[in-house]
Amino acid sequence: MEHQWRKEIDEGQYAIGFVEVYTTTINGLPLKVIINYFPQLLDDNNKRNISATLYIKGKKEIMSKSLFYEIYNEIGEIVKNSESLKFNKDSPKIEYMITQTFLVTELPKFEYYTHGDFDISSN
Repeated sequence: MEHQWRKEIDEGQYAIGFVEVYTTTINGLPLKVIINYFPQLLDDNNKRNISATLYIKGKKEIMSKSLFYEIYNEIGEIVKNSESLKFNKDSPKIEYMITQTFLVTELPKFEYYTHGDFDISSN
């Protein structure tokens, strides 16, 4: 990786999944990424699922395809380095992650954090 990513949050457990939050600056753009390592479910063949939500402080005009790929390739390296600690060793390696990207005027600041599951089947 070409940039220093600072880990702000690293929490979770196998039953509910894990969350990591990192910040860095690339090409003068402050970034924050939230990486969710979802729990492996038996009814989903123990599949590994990951999402990355990226916040970039800047305007749409500054984004290029090459910058987008540079950022997500670095996030992919973070995921590859962490996934063996977040998932059952017998399941296949992750091949892709679901992504969301937001360009914002200010990076979000977190005062409280929680995650888990919530049953909506009885609603």
